[in-house]
Amino acid sequence: MRTSWKEFGKNELTHPGAHYLMTIREVLEDQGYARLSDIAKRLNISKGSLSTSLKPLIKRKLILEDENKHLSLSSKGETFAKNIENTYSVVYHLFTNILDVSRETAEIDACKIEHLLSESTTDALLKLVKTLENDKNLLKSLKSDMNKHKSCSINGCKACKNLCL
Repeated sequence: MRTSWKEFGKNELTHPGAHYLMTIREVLEDQGYARLSDIAKRLNISKGSLSTSLKPLIKRKLILEDENKHLSLSSKGETFAKNIENTYSVVYHLFTNILDVSRETAEIDACKIEHLLSESTTDALLKLVKTLENDKNLLKSLKSDMNKHKSCSINGCKACKNLCL
Protein backbone atom coordinates (compact mmCIF):
# COMPACT_ATOMS: atom_id res chain seq x y z
CA MET A 1 0.00 0.00 0.00
CA ARG A 2 1.32 3.44 -0.95
CA THR A 3 1.94 5.95 1.79
CA SER A 4 2.39 9.00 -0.41
CA TRP A 5 -0.92 10.35 0.89
CA LYS A 6 0.91 11.12 4.13
CA GLU A 7 2.87 13.82 2.30
CA PHE A 8 -0.27 15.95 2.15
CA GLY A 9 0.04 16.63 5.88
CA LYS A 10 3.63 17.76 5.44
CA ASN A 11 2.65 20.75 3.31
CA GLU A 12 4.16 23.94 4.67
CA LEU A 13 0.94 25.88 4.10
CA THR A 14 -2.73 25.10 4.48
CA HIS A 15 -5.15 26.22 1.80
CA PRO A 16 -6.40 29.14 3.94
CA GLY A 17 -2.82 30.05 4.88
CA ALA A 18 -1.93 30.30 1.21
CA HIS A 19 -4.87 32.64 0.62
CA TYR A 20 -3.96 34.81 3.60
CA LEU A 21 -0.47 35.33 2.18
CA MET A 22 -1.76 36.05 -1.31
CA THR A 23 -4.42 38.43 -0.01
CA ILE A 24 -1.94 40.39 2.09
CA ARG A 25 0.26 40.68 -1.00
CA GLU A 26 -2.72 41.78 -3.10
CA VAL A 27 -3.85 44.43 -0.59
CA LEU A 28 -0.30 45.77 -0.25
CA GLU A 29 -0.09 46.13 -4.03
CA ASP A 30 -3.51 47.81 -4.21
CA GLN A 31 -3.22 50.31 -1.38
CA GLY A 32 0.36 50.28 -0.12
CA TYR A 33 -0.49 48.97 3.35
CA ALA A 34 -2.49 46.08 4.78
CA ARG A 35 -4.39 46.02 8.03
CA LEU A 36 -6.22 43.09 9.57
CA SER A 37 -9.53 44.76 8.72
CA ASP A 38 -8.51 45.14 5.05
CA ILE A 39 -7.59 41.47 4.77
CA ALA A 40 -10.72 40.28 6.60
CA LYS A 41 -12.93 42.43 4.37
CA ARG A 42 -11.25 41.14 1.20
CA LEU A 43 -11.66 37.52 2.36
CA ASN A 44 -15.18 38.10 3.71
CA ILE A 45 -14.35 36.71 7.17
CA SER A 46 -14.42 38.25 10.63
CA LYS A 47 -11.39 40.10 12.00
CA GLY A 48 -11.41 37.80 15.04
CA SER A 49 -11.31 34.66 12.94
CA LEU A 50 -8.57 36.08 10.75
CA SER A 51 -6.52 37.24 13.72
CA THR A 52 -6.58 33.72 15.18
CA SER A 53 -5.72 32.18 11.82
CA LEU A 54 -2.78 34.51 11.17
CA LYS A 55 -1.03 33.78 14.47
CA PRO A 56 0.75 30.61 13.23
CA LEU A 57 1.90 32.45 10.09
CA ILE A 58 3.19 35.34 12.18
CA LYS A 59 4.89 32.92 14.55
CA ARG A 60 6.60 31.25 11.56
CA LYS A 61 7.65 34.73 10.40
CA LEU A 62 5.84 34.46 7.08
CA ILE A 63 3.76 37.50 8.00
CA LEU A 64 5.22 40.53 9.76
CA GLU A 65 3.29 43.01 11.88
CA ASP A 66 4.66 46.47 12.68
CA GLU A 67 3.97 48.75 15.65
CA ASN A 68 0.99 50.27 13.78
CA LYS A 69 -0.51 46.79 13.28
CA HIS A 70 0.16 46.92 9.55
CA LEU A 71 0.83 43.54 7.98
CA SER A 72 3.45 42.64 5.42
CA LEU A 73 5.10 39.51 4.12
CA SER A 74 8.58 38.41 5.07
CA SER A 75 10.84 37.44 2.19
CA LYS A 76 9.90 33.79 2.82
CA GLY A 77 6.19 34.71 2.91
CA GLU A 78 6.59 36.69 -0.30
CA THR A 79 8.29 33.71 -1.94
CA PHE A 80 5.45 31.40 -0.88
CA ALA A 81 2.84 33.84 -2.22
CA LYS A 82 4.63 34.25 -5.57
CA ASN A 83 5.09 30.49 -5.99
CA ILE A 84 1.43 29.84 -5.21
CA GLU A 85 0.33 32.50 -7.68
CA ASN A 86 2.67 31.09 -10.33
CA THR A 87 1.33 27.58 -9.82
CA TYR A 88 -2.24 28.86 -10.00
CA SER A 89 -1.49 30.65 -13.28
CA VAL A 90 0.19 27.64 -14.87
CA VAL A 91 -2.54 25.21 -13.81
CA TYR A 92 -5.34 27.58 -14.79
CA HIS A 93 -3.71 28.13 -18.18
CA LEU A 94 -3.26 24.37 -18.69
CA PHE A 95 -6.88 23.69 -17.81
CA THR A 96 -8.39 26.45 -19.96
CA ASN A 97 -6.06 26.71 -22.97
CA ILE A 98 -4.88 23.14 -23.36
CA LEU A 99 -7.59 20.98 -21.82
CA ASP A 100 -10.53 23.26 -22.70
CA VAL A 101 -11.97 23.20 -19.19
CA SER A 102 -14.45 26.03 -18.57
CA ARG A 103 -12.98 29.12 -16.95
CA GLU A 104 -15.22 28.73 -13.90
CA THR A 105 -14.21 25.11 -13.30
CA ALA A 106 -10.55 25.85 -14.04
CA GLU A 107 -10.58 28.70 -11.52
CA ILE A 108 -12.02 26.49 -8.79
CA ASP A 109 -9.77 23.51 -9.53
CA ALA A 110 -6.59 25.58 -9.88
CA CYS A 111 -7.39 27.22 -6.56
CA LYS A 112 -7.79 23.81 -4.93
CA ILE A 113 -4.31 22.68 -5.91
CA GLU A 114 -2.28 25.89 -6.21
CA HIS A 115 -0.50 25.39 -2.87
CA LEU A 116 -0.06 21.63 -3.15
CA LEU A 117 2.25 21.22 -6.14
CA SER A 118 6.01 21.28 -5.85
CA GLU A 119 8.04 23.83 -7.78
CA SER A 120 9.45 21.04 -9.93
CA THR A 121 5.96 19.85 -10.91
CA THR A 122 4.89 23.42 -11.67
CA ASP A 123 8.00 23.87 -13.81
CA ALA A 124 7.27 20.63 -15.68
CA LEU A 125 3.67 21.71 -16.31
CA LEU A 126 4.86 25.08 -17.56
CA LYS A 127 7.26 23.37 -19.99
CA LEU A 128 4.43 21.18 -21.23
CA VAL A 129 2.13 24.16 -21.75
CA LYS A 130 4.82 26.16 -23.54
CA THR A 131 5.76 23.20 -25.74
CA LEU A 132 2.17 22.61 -26.77
CA GLU A 133 1.44 26.28 -27.38
CA ASN A 134 4.63 26.77 -29.42
CA ASP A 135 3.69 23.90 -31.72
CA LYS A 136 0.17 24.66 -32.96
CA ASN A 137 0.03 21.46 -35.01
CA LEU A 138 0.95 19.35 -32.01
CA LEU A 139 -1.67 21.11 -29.87
CA LYS A 140 -4.32 20.68 -32.56
CA SER A 141 -3.43 16.99 -32.91
CA LEU A 142 -3.48 16.51 -29.15
CA LYS A 143 -6.91 18.11 -28.80
CA SER A 144 -8.21 16.04 -31.72
CA ASP A 145 -6.90 12.83 -30.15
CA MET A 146 -8.32 13.78 -26.75
CA ASN A 147 -11.77 14.24 -28.28
CA LYS A 148 -11.67 10.66 -29.59
CA HIS A 149 -11.61 9.22 -26.08
CA LYS A 150 -14.69 8.64 -24.05
CA SER A 151 -14.90 9.76 -20.49
CA CYS A 152 -14.02 7.07 -18.03
CA SER A 153 -16.80 5.00 -16.63
CA ILE A 154 -15.47 4.34 -13.17
CA ASN A 155 -16.99 0.87 -13.10
CA GLY A 156 -15.23 -1.79 -15.02
CA CYS A 157 -12.17 -0.30 -16.68
CA LYS A 158 -9.74 -3.22 -16.48
CA ALA A 159 -6.90 -1.58 -18.39
CA CYS A 160 -6.07 1.04 -15.81
CA LYS A 161 -7.77 0.01 -12.61
CA ASN A 162 -10.75 2.37 -13.02
CA LEU A 163 -8.79 5.35 -14.33
CA CYS A 164 -8.82 4.52 -18.03
CA LEU A 165 -5.16 5.32 -18.44
